[in-house]
Amino acid sequence: MKLLLDKSEAASALSISESTLGRLVREKKIREIKQGTRCLYRPADLEEFVERLANGDFEKKSEGAADW
Repeated sequence: MKLLLDKSEAASALSISESTLGRLVREKKIREIKQGTRCLYRPADLEEFVERLANGDFEKKSEGAADW
């Protein structure tokens, strides 16, 4: 099992595009680890995102509400 995934692997694991992954990171819905110019992702963080998605944690929130 890999401890860190690159952007392509993380997007593939979630069945989304790399640009969608980037948007989710900007929206602070998925965490990333910066290593120099590389962005890496922990499988546990991807699993947490999927769980939160399944639980409806990302439904419309009032403006300014924090995701974390």
